[in-house]
Amino acid sequence: MNDKNNQIQQLSLPLRYVSPNEHSLVRLAQEFATAKYALSPNEIKAWVLFISSLGEPEHEGVESLYVFNAIDFADKLGIDPRKARGKEVAELFVRLSKNEIDLRSREDERGEQDIFHSYFITTVNYRKDTYRLEVSIPTGLRPYLFALKTGTFTNINVSDVLALNTVAALRVFLYCKNLERIGQFTVTIEEMKQGTGFMLPSYEQFKEFKRNVLQPAVKEIRKHTEYKEFYIEDNGGRGRKATHLHFGFDPTFDSEELFLNTSKDVATAIVKKFSPSLQISIRIAMDNGFNPRYIKDKFDNIPEDVIKANFMYVDGIISREKKEGNPKTPDVYGKYYIKAVVENWALKNDKFNEMKKKTVEREKNQDLQKRMKETQERDDAATLNEFYRTKAKEYLEAMDFATMDNFIRTNFKGLNAMSGKSEFNYEHAISRKKNYREYRILVDFITAKMTLREIEVPGICEFAPN
Repeated sequence: MNDKNNQIQQLSLPLRYVSPNEHSLVRLAQEFATAKYALSPNEIKAWVLFISSLGEPEHEGVESLYVFNAIDFADKLGIDPRKARGKEVAELFVRLSKNEIDLRSREDERGEQDIFHSYFITTVNYRKDTYRLEVSIPTGLRPYLFALKTGTFTNINVSDVLALNTVAALRVFLYCKNLERIGQFTVTIEEMKQGTGFMLPSYEQFKEFKRNVLQPAVKEIRKHTEYKEFYIEDNGGRGRKATHLHFGFDPTFDSEELFLNTSKDVATAIVKKFSPSLQISIRIAMDNGFNPRYIKDKFDNIPEDVIKANFMYVDGIISREKKEGNPKTPDVYGKYYIKAVVENWALKNDKFNEMKKKTVEREKNQDLQKRMKETQERDDAATLNEFYRTKAKEYLEAMDFATMDNFIRTNFKGLNAMSGKSEFNYEHAISRKKNYREYRILVDFITAKMTLREIEVPGICEFAPN
C-alpha cells in the first residue's frame, strides 16, 4: 500500500526538464565535498553533471520529478556507443539510489555533531523506447545540494570533473577545491585521508597513501584539467616524519598578488614551498628589507612555526629601533631575518612561545578580516536580492488585467513547478491578494527572472495605465 501511495505521489510531482550542460560551473554545497560516500568515477561524474544541469536553486520543500534524455547524458559521460547507453545511464542512477551520503558537522567539545544520512536518489524510471529517464531527489538532501541551509558552496567546472577518470583524482580534486574556497591550503595527513575517504588499513602508512593516491591524483589532475601546476607536497624530510600536506592549484597566482617585485622563479618557489600564512610573514618581511633570494636552501628542514616565530621576533626589533629613532638600513634588517631563523634567536632569548602566540594572533586577525569581507559580500548579496524583490513587486503591481493574464498563462508551467504539491491557482494569482501563496510565488518567480536578466528591471512602472 505504501509503495502504491509513493507511486501516486511521484506521478503528481511537478516535472522539471533537464538538459546536461558540461560547460558550466556546478555549485555544490561545501558539505558535499567533504561528505563520506562510496561512488565509482562514473557515478560521481553522473551526479555532478546532473546537479549542474538543474538550473537555479530550488526552494526548500518543493519536490520535483526530473526528466531528461539518457542518451544526452551518455554523450557527456563518454559511455561506449556500442553499449546500451540509455540503460547504462539509468543503471548509474539506480546505483546512486542505493548509495548513501553521510553529512556531519564538526564535533563540539563534548563530541556532539549534526548528522544527516541519506540516499542520493529516491526513484528512477527509465523508458527504453524514448530513452526518457525520470529521477527524484530525497527531500532532505536538496537543501544541502543547493546550499540553502548554510549558504556556503564550492564552484567547480563540470568539464574538469568529467575529464577525471579515477576515484582518487575525483575525491582529491573535490576536497581540495572546497578548501581552496575558504583559503585553506594546508591540512594534516589524517585530515586529507578522512576528507577524501581513504581510511582503509592499506593507506595507514603515509608512503602508501602518497604513492597510491596522492601522486596518481596529482598527475591525473595536471594532465586532464586546466590546473597544469596543481601540486601536493608534504613537510617530511631527512629524519623528519611528514605530518602536514600543502597543496595549490595555481602557484603563480599568489606570486602575482604578494610578490610583484620578485622574479617569477623565486615567487613560484616561495608559493610552492611555504604555506599561505608563512607567505604573508615573508611578504611583511620584504617590506622591511628581506630579500627572498637570500633563502635558497637555508630554511630547509626548519619547521614553519620556527620561521614564523623568528620573523615575528625580528619584526619586533625593527619596530622598537624605529621608535627609538635608531633604524638600520633595509639590507641589515634583511640579513637579520636569515640569521634569526638559522640561529633561532626567539628561542635563545626565551621569546619563542611569546612570538609564536603573537604570530597566531596576527593570523587570527587576518582570518577575521577575511571573514568580515565575506560577511560584507553576503550582506551585499542580501541587499541586492531585496532590491530585486522590491522591483518584482513593482513590476507585478504595474500590470493591468490583460497583461497579468498573459503573463500567468505564458509562465504557468514554471509557476506551477514552484508551487510544489498543490497546483498553482490561477484565480488566486490574478486577484493579486497578498495573503494568497500565489502572490509570493509570483514575486519569487519575477525576482529570479530579474536576477537572471530574463526580465528587465523597470525604472518606471511601464505597465501603468496612461
